Amino acid sequence: MAFCTIGVSKQKGGNVGSSSRHNDRQRETHNADPERTHLNRVLVGDDRNARYRVREIISEHGGKPRRDSVEAVELLLSASHEYFVGRDGEIDPERLERWVGQAMKFLGDRSNCGVCAKAVLHLDERTPHIHAHIVPVTEAGRLSASHFLDGPKKMQALHTRHAVYMKELGLERGREGSRATHQRVKQFYASVEREPELKIEPDRIPDPGRMKLLTAEDARAYKLEVLAHVLEQIKEPVRILQDQAQLTRDEHTHRVEAEKRAAEAERQAAERIAEAEREAEGRLAAVRREEAERFENLRRSALQLLEENRELHRGKEALRQERDKLQESLREMTREKLDFQMQARQYHDRLSDISMPEVMGRLGHDGERHGEALVYRADGVR
Repeated sequence: MAFCTIGVSKQKGGNVGSSSRHNDRQRETHNADPERTHLNRVLVGDDRNARYRVREIISEHGGKPRRDSVEAVELLLSASHEYFVGRDGEIDPERLERWVGQAMKFLGDRSNCGVCAKAVLHLDERTPHIHAHIVPVTEAGRLSASHFLDGPKKMQALHTRHAVYMKELGLERGREGSRATHQRVKQFYASVEREPELKIEPDRIPDPGRMKLLTAEDARAYKLEVLAHVLEQIKEPVRILQDQAQLTRDEHTHRVEAEKRAAEAERQAAERIAEAEREAEGRLAAVRREEAERFENLRRSALQLLEENRELHRGKEALRQERDKLQESLREMTREKLDFQMQARQYHDRLSDISMPEVMGRLGHDGERHGEALVYRADGVR
């Protein structure tokens, strides 16, 4: 079963700016993967430090906070890690976006905690989560964190309202009344940067007094008191060691996940390269086939054109020979024509030498003289 989680931290003045620098990754964040910081997204607000927008919202509502006023409430929204993980062991983008959508609806409801000044989605740590700075402005425009968060009942109600928004995603509310709390970010990083010292100060152990006067019960009580003081002295170093161990575990987890992501990316890259090579080889083979077919078509076309050219040459030669024959025939006909013209001219000249009366007489016609003219009539004509 996956749970939704919400952490609440009241902030004054400079604390707003400090936590915003952490959220904006403007200071070193030990448990974040620098190679994934670019995946973080500003969901509400802009690139400025949240403190500027917090002051603007307070000013817009006509207020000027007192020096000890809670100016913003930082909410940490998240869910069980297994909710976000898909079958491939990586963060499922679709599940992530559905969760972000419901978180934005929760942050946009002013009745929950006030006006959202800035919200940042962090994806550079193991589990996705949202840091949001809320200005606790009431419906009446009054700056009052106690109006929303004063007392356990209001805190429980806030957790319950958050769970209502997340219920449709299949996320359950954590156990009501649990004593578990979210460790403050500032305290955690202070622990990481410190060197743990398991040092017992003898002066802080109470004086046992006169031992011979102690009864068994007094001796036991004394031992318990000494143990309590020892435990009190080592509590802080142990907490620091626990924080550093947690950081080590987180870093190891990030490193293992990064190695898995790198191996998977390398595998996917190799597959993409192999696929690209196969695709390139296929395209190259197709291009070669197309070029071979185009070359063969061009070769056949060239041979066809060559044959057609030869046919044209043969036809041209036949036409030339026919033309020569026709020209020779024309010359022969021209010579015959000249001969005929010459003969005709000779016949004409010979006919011109014979007189008409001689011709008509030889033809058997007698002419009638009418004055100086001779008139010849055809048979039956008067």
